Amino acid sequence: MYKWLRQCQLELRLLLGNPLFLLLPLILGLLFLLYMDQLPFSQYQGVFRQLYERYAIAHTLSLGVVMLLGILMIRRDVRKPSFEWNRSLPVSYSLMLSAKYAVGQLYLLLYTLPANTVLYYVSRTQGVAADIAGRDFLHFMIQSEISYLVTLALSMLLAVWIGNRVVYLIGFCAWMFGTFFMDIFLIGQIGLEFLSAFHLNQFFLNSLNMSSEVWGIALYRKELNASWLFVLAFTLLLLSLSLLLLNRKRPTRYLAGWALLTVAFILLATAAFRPFLGLWQERYEVYEQLLADPTLLSVSNPDNYKPDFHPEYEITKYDIHLQRQQDDSLQLTAVLSIPPSSGESRQVFPLTLHRSFQVVDVSIENRKAEYYRQGDHLDILLPEGGSGKLQATVSYTGKPRDYLYQPPYNRSLFSVGCEVNLPSSAAWYPLPGDQPIYFKSGMNSVIYNQAIVYRPLILPPAQMSLTLEGYACPVYASILETERKPGYQRFEGEETRGVELYGSRDLLELPSDKVPVTIITTPYDRFYAEGLLQYLETRYAYFETWVKDLRTRRVQIIYTDHPFYVGGDLKGDLIISAKYYYQYDIESLPGEWMNTILFGNQAGLREEGLEQEQDVRHLISSLFWYLYYKEEKGLSDAELKLSYGWARSVQTLLHEGDESTDPNRLGNKLAAQAAKAIQDGRTEQLKSLLNEFYRSGLRLPGREEAYYRPEAPVSYKQWNEKWDEMMSVHERGEELD
Repeated sequence: MYKWLRQCQLELRLLLGNPLFLLLPLILGLLFLLYMDQLPFSQYQGVFRQLYERYAIAHTLSLGVVMLLGILMIRRDVRKPSFEWNRSLPVSYSLMLSAKYAVGQLYLLLYTLPANTVLYYVSRTQGVAADIAGRDFLHFMIQSEISYLVTLALSMLLAVWIGNRVVYLIGFCAWMFGTFFMDIFLIGQIGLEFLSAFHLNQFFLNSLNMSSEVWGIALYRKELNASWLFVLAFTLLLLSLSLLLLNRKRPTRYLAGWALLTVAFILLATAAFRPFLGLWQERYEVYEQLLADPTLLSVSNPDNYKPDFHPEYEITKYDIHLQRQQDDSLQLTAVLSIPPSSGESRQVFPLTLHRSFQVVDVSIENRKAEYYRQGDHLDILLPEGGSGKLQATVSYTGKPRDYLYQPPYNRSLFSVGCEVNLPSSAAWYPLPGDQPIYFKSGMNSVIYNQAIVYRPLILPPAQMSLTLEGYACPVYASILETERKPGYQRFEGEETRGVELYGSRDLLELPSDKVPVTIITTPYDRFYAEGLLQYLETRYAYFETWVKDLRTRRVQIIYTDHPFYVGGDLKGDLIISAKYYYQYDIESLPGEWMNTILFGNQAGLREEGLEQEQDVRHLISSLFWYLYYKEEKGLSDAELKLSYGWARSVQTLLHEGDESTDPNRLGNKLAAQAAKAIQDGRTEQLKSLLNEFYRSGLRLPGREEAYYRPEAPVSYKQWNEKWDEMMSVHERGEELD
């Protein structure tokens, strides 16, 4: 032990005696501090993602220093021809190499400690709790040190194996390949994500999964732990190979022992790789089974696919109980109320239930019923004369899972600890009718003929009761929460079209005491979300003064850094916020939220509709915002075009360039009419007219919503007729005065 400590002292003196390595930690630390301080985090969305991505770049660059350090430490004496005399000293290569390795790791703490201290400081300045900031500090420290462990061992092995100076070029190529090339091309573009264990640092530059504060590190914790275990075993293998190669160059009676030890480390690394490989084998098996399903449809364009759905397959009421187990499996019981049939007696009632759930039992009116299951399809055999009202109970269990080649949407159904994503579009509870969840499509795929989650399902409105048990963190649903206790939540909803469940370990609530809105966000985005809430409050306060039927039931807004597959959608009492909508403008995202509160999703805007002369509902809804900017902000038309003409809420009114979208300039005509009314002092009459159209419907529902909530179009002729009626009433009022 004394000899080893003396050797460490010698190595440390030689290392710090080099001016380059003495100054590098200070230089790189200052550069990292300036790099992190460059971005005003308090005025920016996605603080955690920015911290992660900037740290990933800086850490990846620092691995170049580690590669150089390991090569120089070996070439300084061990591989230098003029130092061959040291082989006769009573100092073994194992002692010398272990001392070099230990000193190298001790030296590298001068990189990780300052960098992670900066991360901790920035986190605390953003109002992040000390325990959360400390937990993330610990994670980044461990992952950084593990990457330094394997990179230093690899560089030493290269220096031992390759004696001449070409090792510097080989080391540079190994650094580039093990970080940037593997990250950007093999993992990011080709999609070989199972190679992530061989990535030198695993701070992936091209990953939207790991860098997400929600459904990121916590969701992939099992995968990270398995990867770290393999990296540690692989590091021991690299060091043993280095010792084996060195001991072949000097007489030793322990050569056979080192060879056996190397074989043992090979077996250890192989065994350590099996848990990580098992995770990916399971994912690929799920995917291959999905593609092999003969019932899976092949559709060239998913958005144009229309499922064959019969209105008689409806469920008027759900009572669902969900129990989470310690192993993350879910046990569910769904009680379905099936209304009487309007036609002949039914024999089969088709349902859609995600294939990752296994049906345990089906009963109708408390009597066991037969059923048929294939893929996501579930047929329940009804009793004879089953045309009346029935109550069916479906008990099922399983771990919700899927894996698709669509980063970052490759995991769109899961419940792992506090990380929960159970959208109704994935049929985590029985949906009426035979509706495909997945289909084959070659569009936007890295691997041809990939399976993609099918999103636009037809969801009939139903009364919903939902009970959740077993979750350590609150889970948020698209229906009203009526009760919450530790490990227990109760939800109720009327006329609900689908139920979404979302959760994550650190989500927090920002309720407003001025408007019926609660923002659900993350610790790192709290400051920015509070600013967004203030902007939303001013908009809501304005429309509340004159919009008669404005929504007053509290709405929750999920605002996180995860790029949801569907952004900005209103799901019952929940808005799934599009995180990267107008990323650099703090005013516009609250405008989108307010527009959703006013008019719903307006999904019909994204679909092929009627000619503009035949339907001006979107232009009428834009007049609400035109009034806001003119009356509340006091902007002229020129100022409005300059400052907000790009905003979706008014661009259809003010757009003048593309004749294909507005050939008759109807938007400009409606805006001119509104401006003239405001100028003539007829603002209140204009508001009354807009309220009249608002009551008749300006939601522009998409295909699925319109199936149950149809809305009549408003032609330009109808608008003018109502406008003339308003004008004549106003003129008669002036005459009476």
